[in-house]
Formats: sequence, C-alpha cells, structure tokens
Amino acid sequence: MKCMAVVSQFNFLRDRGAMASDSAGRFEVKLPLMKEAIRDLTHEPLMIEAEGSYERAKEFLRKYGRVSPELEEALKKVADLPIDIEPDYEVLRKI
Repeated sequence: MKCMAVVSQFNFLRDRGAMASDSAGRFEVKLPLMKEAIRDLTHEPLMIEAEGSYERAKEFLRKYGRVSPELEEALKKVADLPIDIEPDYEVLRKI
C-alpha cells in the first residue's frame, strides 16, 4: 500500500486524540494531546523494531495502516491540489 507509514501515523494520532475531525470532515490538531501522542508514536514502532516482533508489526499495520472512509473523503476534496509545489523562500535567494 502506498503511503502506509503516513496513514499509520495519522491514524495513530487520531486514536490518541491528537487529531480530530468536525462534521464537515475538516481535521484539527489537538495540541495539548500532541506531545504525548508523538512520544507514543515514536516509542511503539521503535520497540517493535528493537524486539524484532513481526507479529506486533503486522498488528500495528493492521490497526493503523488502512485509509478510513473519513480520510478517503478528505483526500478526495484535495485531489486537485498540485503536489509538485516548490517553496520559494526569499531569504534563501539572498544567501
């Protein structure tokens, strides 16, 4: 599956309450919960790797590695946005 790592991260953060959506399908970051959620997101895969647990890795991806219908709808809304955006930082042109 393409982008499984990104989807897993997103779903993990939602599961921990650090991301939420409103009735219009827009997503919101819950900053008070984000620090702990990111710490847990870092810890869990690293422990799976350290233990070499293939079964835990499969379970993690089974739980978090799928695009939910809600996320799929949100992605459809932004499907026409260009993805090859190259930021233009004025300060870098001056260096």
